[in-house]
Amino acid sequence: AALGAAGAEESWGNPSAAFRDRAQQSALLACEAAHVTLQCISGQETWEKAEAKLTEISAGAQSLFAVVLDKAKDGGDFALLAWPLLHSYLTVVLPVAIWLTTSLPKAGSGKKAKEGLHPTRVALRNLLAALQTGLTELQSQLAAGQKADFGAALWPADGAAAAA
Repeated sequence: AALGAAGAEESWGNPSAAFRDRAQQSALLACEAAHVTLQCISGQETWEKAEAKLTEISAGAQSLFAVVLDKAKDGGDFALLAWPLLHSYLTVVLPVAIWLTTSLPKAGSGKKAKEGLHPTRVALRNLLAALQTGLTELQSQLAAGQKADFGAALWPADGAAAAA
């Protein structure tokens, strides 16, 4: 059995408990970012904290996608890792990121509560770019996997097995 991203053994029933946990922890970071953003909007927290959370989520997204895509490029069964990425991570991170695009206040009013808002917007843009890049690369790997003829390895080409 192969070792997963954090060294946990992979099998059919356990694609990598460590990877699954990492995906879920990263999804929790997105929830924390939404919470911090609400605190920033109400003036209870600084925008620098929201920027730090978004930067952390962006780095986590790049890391999670890299693990799945590296497995795909090595010819491994990356679908077992893609599932927690798609099901546990993106189902939380994408809605939070989209919500943030509409929830961040407009810049320009000059209020002290909005200091640091521009770097937060840049961090959100970087997160969206990381998600788009990762999803584009994942889609191309899925398309390549769909085109590959994995069934040929299962069935003999000359019918020798039928004669046996």
